[in-house]
Amino acid sequence: MGLNRLPVRENDAATPHVSDSHVGRVQPYIPADPAMLVRPTRHPGRFYAYQSVVPTTAVHFHAMAELTLVRGGEGTTRIASRRYPIGPDTLTLALPNVPHHQQSDGAITKYVCMFDMALVEPLLSRDQATGHLRLVGERYPAAVQLTEADGEETVALFEALRAEHANPSQLGSGTLVGSLLSQLMIRFLRAATTPAGLTGTEPAVTPSDDFDRVVSHVHEHFTTPINRATVAKALGMRPEAVSRAFSHERAGGFSTYLNGLRLGHATELLQSTDLSATEVARLSGFDSYRTFARTFHARYGQSPSAFRDAVGAA
Repeated sequence: MGLNRLPVRENDAATPHVSDSHVGRVQPYIPADPAMLVRPTRHPGRFYAYQSVVPTTAVHFHAMAELTLVRGGEGTTRIASRRYPIGPDTLTLALPNVPHHQQSDGAITKYVCMFDMALVEPLLSRDQATGHLRLVGERYPAAVQLTEADGEETVALFEALRAEHANPSQLGSGTLVGSLLSQLMIRFLRAATTPAGLTGTEPAVTPSDDFDRVVSHVHEHFTTPINRATVAKALGMRPEAVSRAFSHERAGGFSTYLNGLRLGHATELLQSTDLSATEVARLSGFDSYRTFARTFHARYGQSPSAFRDAVGAA
């Protein structure tokens, strides 16, 4: 088991690092790049568990679910269109393809586990928990505050996942990982669906600001030929307001975000289908194969077909 990661060019911006004391080495922090993480559809059951110490992450999303347990520091996290305060024993859940980021004036120490939902769906469906999952971020909060005792028990689950990640070849590892993740998800859902779990996690921002409106529209239509002008017209905004919304949220700019979405979708199609690169380009929202190939090569340093070959050989 392990995270299926896309290649990073050597001249990309420096990647922050986190210390992984459990395995005694420094591991790279997952880049806050919407196109960097994809669900490994040809190798289901992947997960990644680590500890992180960072103050801020840019707005990003990926096709894996992400559970985070804060152990030290205070700040805010934004998941989808809501912002929540976070501190010690805050447990958060970002479902697949949901934009999220973290902000703090100081370092936030946390456990992080990213995983394919296929690992937990069989167990959660037995108790109809999957229906509650669909309401996270809408009816239920995406961040909950655990008691100190619950926090310690949750730490034990994260540590067990880190141990399995460090030794994936152990007998029954996949089954144990699915069980551990399901326990974490149930722990989160129990807190999210009871009044006690909502203490201190009411959203400070509602889905009415410009950034939320733009991101929601872009996520719904990125596979169609949209651009800044068409998004602005659809939302009754000026194009300049669309650009300002992204600059305020440190999202890397409208075009960067849109291309990140399209590239992320394209890499999933390249991994999980036998569609031609031209068809992948069209289904991912690019206006031509030439534009797709140029954008793909600029980000990953190789052509779409070379990427497909490399992933298939992994």
